Amino acid sequence: MANSDVIVIESNYDVQMLEASDRPAWLKRRIQEDGHLSNEQCADLILQIIGKSHTLPRSLALAHVSQECNTNALARDCTKAALDGHGINQINLFETYPDRPGTTIAV
Repeated sequence: MANSDVIVIESNYDVQMLEASDRPAWLKRRIQEDGHLSNEQCADLILQIIGKSHTLPRSLALAHVSQECNTNALARDCTKAALDGHGINQINLFETYPDRPGTTIAV
């Protein structure tokens, strides 16, 4: 994914929302251990990709955001905070939705 112009990556769950959910313990473990990326894991992976790149991606799309254990706002804010913390503010950030077109937020 290094040196990509566009990165589509899942930001599936918020750790606190998943833990507080009514999902069974075995499902929570599967999601956390080998099923999906949390918002923080997504942000960390994006920074790792950028760290291995010679150029910044033009756009990032946060995909597969859980409707029960996350919000687009939480996913966006986590990624934006990670990028801001590294002085990266020239990447377009896209929110995705399962039932309508996505939204662009300038980082």
